[in-house]
Amino acid sequence: MLSCQESDHEYSEIIGVCLNNVCPKQGLCCFDCMKKFHSNHLFDTIKFKELYNWKKQKQLSLDSFKDNILQLQSFIVMLSDFIKETVVSSDFVENMNYTSLTKEIKRLLLIEQSEKSIMSKIADLVSQIPILKQSLKQLLFSKSQSQIPGDQTPKANECRPQSHPLISSGQYQERKIVLREIQTPISNQTVGQNYTLSKMCKHNDIVVDLDGKIANSSSFFKETRYIMCDQIITGNSIAALTINCGEGAEVGVCHQNIIFQKDKIYEQILDGAYILNNQGFVTYFTQKSKNNYFKCFGIKNNDIIKVEVDLKNQKIKWTNNTINEAFTLNIGGNIKELCFIVGLTSSALGQSTMKIIQEL
Repeated sequence: MLSCQESDHEYSEIIGVCLNNVCPKQGLCCFDCMKKFHSNHLFDTIKFKELYNWKKQKQLSLDSFKDNILQLQSFIVMLSDFIKETVVSSDFVENMNYTSLTKEIKRLLLIEQSEKSIMSKIADLVSQIPILKQSLKQLLFSKSQSQIPGDQTPKANECRPQSHPLISSGQYQERKIVLREIQTPISNQTVGQNYTLSKMCKHNDIVVDLDGKIANSSSFFKETRYIMCDQIITGNSIAALTINCGEGAEVGVCHQNIIFQKDKIYEQILDGAYILNNQGFVTYFTQKSKNNYFKCFGIKNNDIIKVEVDLKNQKIKWTNNTINEAFTLNIGGNIKELCFIVGLTSSALGQSTMKIIQEL
């Protein structure tokens, strides 16, 4: 039996749920609550046994909403690519040659077509954004003001939010890398964390779902794009991340000194990263030693890859659960903090993807 948490109601059984948006006692309620707090809006209550079906209906609504958001994110990337292809030259017409001017006219015609088919509809959509933003702010404010009796949310021991979305405040300190192929297990004391993919610490070409569990390459490209997790790995226990890999996926860890810049070669941004790529090379990057690698196992489509970080013993372990092979890398330099990082590379066969999964 689920008992009420209101004072003087401790032994009363929960019989209903108040769904009134403005009721200060919304939520679970007993018979005494019904009489004391909800008598004037009983039509906004449901029986406790109906909670499961109501919850399922709301989950379906949320899933549909998430799908719509993902479609919007993908469309925004397409619009961004379209804008890049239709940049109007700043040169005067009289200064352009025949070929340049012909290409310019084609771009201008493309813009004219988009004015009728796309731009006007986008403008109508944008006009609704201020109203939607205000509604969302009100919902978030209402959520922040609500209190649940007896709620005590536990804090994570081994992860904390990043202090800056793109780069750490300190200067990068060179670490000496020691490579040894060893198969000894790290430890059984693994920290289970709810890792999420960052919507800030990434290349713009990568689209992340609302839950921060799935990342997709949003366009076809040859260079690898990268995305970090929101949480930082700290402490003496082992942090673990398990992902379901798509084609062209890479996974590893890095320091907090990554700056995501479009004009830099993507491999050059990864000073202090240790990454297993799909071809089976663990590549490590330092200031004086870039693109060094050690051969182990590759990553194929649908492979389950687990990365474990043991900062106490300064080890990183990759395990391919699909083929039951593991590789451990010893790192030196007394590293205190690392972040999980994933790379995605599209191919002619399609876009790359990855998903964080929870091991049973």
